[in-house]
Amino acid sequence: MAIPYIDINLFLLLSRFPNEVLDHIISYIPKCMLPELLYFRSIKPFVEYRVLMNVAIKFLVQRHRRMDAFGYDYIWCDCTGFKITLNNLKIAINRLHIFPHIIHFEYINDLMDLVHSYPDLGRRLLKINGTFNSFDFQNLENLMTLMDQSQIRFDTLALSNFNYSFPLPPIASNLSLFNCLVADYMIQGLRKLNLVIDHPSIQDRIVTFPDSLEELLIDTSVNISVIPSPSLRELSLITFSNNVNFMFQEMSKLEYLWIQIPDFESFNDIGILAPNINTLELLDCYHMNNFGELTQFQHLKHLKIKRCAFPIGLFEEFQFPELEIFTYNGHDRVYLKDAYNPRLPFPRNLKCLSIKSYDLDSIHPYNLELPAGLERLELMYLTFSDGYFHFSDNLRYIRIYTPTLTFHKDFRLPQSAQEFILNADCLTFDRLYFLHKLPENLLRLHLIANKLCVMRPITKKIQWPSMLSSLYLKGFAINSGILKLLNLRQTCLEEITICGGYVPILSEEMFPVSVKELTLQRMGIRSLSSSFKSLKNLQRLSLIRNNLKDISSVRLPLATLKSLDLSYSHVPLLTPFLIAFLSEKYKNAELEVDARGNQEIDINDVLMAMQEYRRLSVCLSMINGTRTQLPMDPTRLEFVYESFDSYHERYENSDNDPDDMDSDGEDDDVERRRMGLH
Repeated sequence: MAIPYIDINLFLLLSRFPNEVLDHIISYIPKCMLPELLYFRSIKPFVEYRVLMNVAIKFLVQRHRRMDAFGYDYIWCDCTGFKITLNNLKIAINRLHIFPHIIHFEYINDLMDLVHSYPDLGRRLLKINGTFNSFDFQNLENLMTLMDQSQIRFDTLALSNFNYSFPLPPIASNLSLFNCLVADYMIQGLRKLNLVIDHPSIQDRIVTFPDSLEELLIDTSVNISVIPSPSLRELSLITFSNNVNFMFQEMSKLEYLWIQIPDFESFNDIGILAPNINTLELLDCYHMNNFGELTQFQHLKHLKIKRCAFPIGLFEEFQFPELEIFTYNGHDRVYLKDAYNPRLPFPRNLKCLSIKSYDLDSIHPYNLELPAGLERLELMYLTFSDGYFHFSDNLRYIRIYTPTLTFHKDFRLPQSAQEFILNADCLTFDRLYFLHKLPENLLRLHLIANKLCVMRPITKKIQWPSMLSSLYLKGFAINSGILKLLNLRQTCLEEITICGGYVPILSEEMFPVSVKELTLQRMGIRSLSSSFKSLKNLQRLSLIRNNLKDISSVRLPLATLKSLDLSYSHVPLLTPFLIAFLSEKYKNAELEVDARGNQEIDINDVLMAMQEYRRLSVCLSMINGTRTQLPMDPTRLEFVYESFDSYHERYENSDNDPDDMDSDGEDDDVERRRMGLH
């Protein structure tokens, strides 16, 4: 566990900044951390102000704490508002004379209480948000009366499970209704409406909306007829069957359309007439088979299709002249029929192309007809038949994950490329001459062969682009000679990852002074330089799965180093890596050490080191479910249970590309729609 610690000197220095700069800095600090900063008198007024500017009224408040997981602090906290009880908010307002700009309420009684305590609430607040449920407050009419009398208007209001037989007054510009029975939705001034309807009493109802409405989400399981506002700019439709009947003429202002209807087969069955749509998203439309109907939207700029069949033939004959972004995310249960090795052309003006999980047995690389102006290319999990890959000249960003990739001896990166990332089981280069002709503006180069890399050996030093900051090589069988020819010392690299090879003696002179993160995994390292202090920017050093059992004293750059990973490297002692702590100026340095998987590590050596260096934290394996009886400090010593098999290494570190492209939260698409987020 990370040690609770705040750099006092840092916040003392912050107090010297101009007030507007200091306030701006504090505004970016996680709100749950702000109470700890109230102890700094010089910045206390600014902290108090930020605490009260945006508050969420809670019945019971539990503060976020530092993560228990090894190596984390407040990193996962994303709180934008400060959680506080109503009583404490009243005390703070009276004592500090600071009135919030934004308040979010979860209980109507709290809102009514605060309105009575501060009658001028509506005038002072910039925004007031509410999320109310009938289980907490059933009399919605009282709330409407209160809003009318106090002249309060919600910026965002969400109501759940209310029955209200009267027309809703104009109390919010952004309204969400979850299974609420209301008289109608003709609410004056309403701009955004999220409507979730599952109640059978609304069956076959005709629903109308005010002319002011610009964004509409409908999520329903019952049959309804909809007369949308002609001013609509965004429309999201989520149903389990095609049970929404649109009764309208052409919607000329509609720009954004989201469709999630698993059962419908034809787009025209929906009845949406919107010729000026520029963004279309289709999700879970499993049975849709006539993608040609999408050609009615010739002004599309962004087309996203997820968990549907791939629209083969959609981009034939120069359709969609304005399309700039096409994203396809397939699914294992989606199968393509009669589509063996098809031509895959794309619109001539396309700038970004992303295809993931394309369920097709084999694609010939030359069947990918990439537009000349394409700038970003992402191909994930596609399977390619024999043939060499080729790229258009204007590509700046290239990312490919696939079982097999092969490149011709004359292969060159596009000179405009800034990022080139390959991740394959089998990666083959007929020659590596392209490494001597890399683009000047290349920032990231990742060449990852998970099982097999076939290539000619490097025979002369590589002169890397001066802009290159991240290099990842796996499967290239890097030995000491090749490491010298890589010529990393003469670069400005900040991130270096090399997996697989044999470099028994590792010298700091092989690496640039600029490096901040250095990972050397499965490199057969047996001994290290006596010092790594010349790497004065190093923050993270990872030596996973090497053979470090005979390491003598190593001086690490504790002025910058925060993390040392020695897991699964046969390390018997930690103290040889901690010699630099003996220097008085590093006595209070903070260092986290991951030493899991080292079965022969001397626990007494670990305890001695932790007793001597009070800001050292260590993670160890608890082998076979047994824990030695030790006087452990729970804030700095962590045990992770692992069961070791002496005949088989079961515990492998992930060797995937550090930037996982599937971490975009797309599985939360439906929930994001329902909450009005996109």
